[in-house]
Amino acid sequence: MRLTKKRVIILLMAILVLLLIWFCNFRPKTESQSPKQEAGVSFSNVYLVGNESGVKQWELVSKSLKQDGDKFHLDDLEYLLLLENSKPKYFVEAQKGLWDRKAQVLTLDNDVVVDDHKGFRLLTNSLLWYTEEDVFYFHGDTIVTFEEGGVANE
Repeated sequence: MRLTKKRVIILLMAILVLLLIWFCNFRPKTESQSPKQEAGVSFSNVYLVGNESGVKQWELVSKSLKQDGDKFHLDDLEYLLLLENSKPKYFVEAQKGLWDRKAQVLTLDNDVVVDDHKGFRLLTNSLLWYTEEDVFYFHGDTIVTFEEGGVANE
């Protein structure tokens, strides 16, 4: 009988040790054990220039830029200058922006203003620029003003 009791005790101790090892290695981690890190990089006071074949196409100034994979979040976009034949064509302002590099789409939101400084002015809630096709879409309330000879037309 003593051999059987010893074997049972050894077996129970082995099971206890295995359970202890299992609990130490395979227990779920809490938030304090695995700190969350934000993906990508962040920049402040950003100045970016886009060019094609050495010809400047646009420039952008923003208070901050945060990368998240193929997406770039812009906050407090001071301006986006779009050029045509190396000359300013449109000046764009917005509170927020999202550049999806993979889709080649720039989305601007909150108080978007597009101005050509020649009389054309567009105010909208949201603007999408499909850069590959060079097409703009506007969403929400939109006001377009074209001033000719000092007279504004809406």
